[in-house]
Amino acid sequence: MFVVEKQDFSGFEMAGIVTMRIMGNSVPNGKNLTVQIDIDETITALPEFFSAITKGLRQAGHRVIVVSSRVDEGDCRKKSLEELREYGIEFQALHLCPKPEHLDVLRIPDDLHPAHKIYIGKLFVAEDEKVDVLIDDCGITSELFGKYLPHVRILKVMPPSRIQREPRAVDKPD
Repeated sequence: MFVVEKQDFSGFEMAGIVTMRIMGNSVPNGKNLTVQIDIDETITALPEFFSAITKGLRQAGHRVIVVSSRVDEGDCRKKSLEELREYGIEFQALHLCPKPEHLDVLRIPDDLHPAHKIYIGKLFVAEDEKVDVLIDDCGITSELFGKYLPHVRILKVMPPSRIQREPRAVDKPD
């Protein structure tokens, strides 16, 4: 459990205490987690929320790394760092993906679909950094982690437009 300040997050109020429970494999009490968070459509979907979450994780002694499929070339790293600072994201490391032709071919699984090479860099970082939790919006990334790093807990960010739910009694007209 970690504490964040009471803040307004785009129309809904977040309570002062946020409890993050990792489902599936339980995390031993007192273990410091390494949490890998994506930028685009994850942090950018609700930056105020992820600012509070990353601060809380860091204050609780967990390690936060930001990993993006953005290609590490030109001034992309500099712009990404500036963007994360503007959002108030606290993290220990930023990893951007290499161009697919610069990936370590010995680490690429034989059965990897060629179109998924851009996402495999996130998996390599997770292996190297011993990641415990992935927070990402990408279905392909989640599938790769599920297949090749099944011990990593996945928290998938979904925009409201992609969430399917059954109508509740309060939603049904009289």
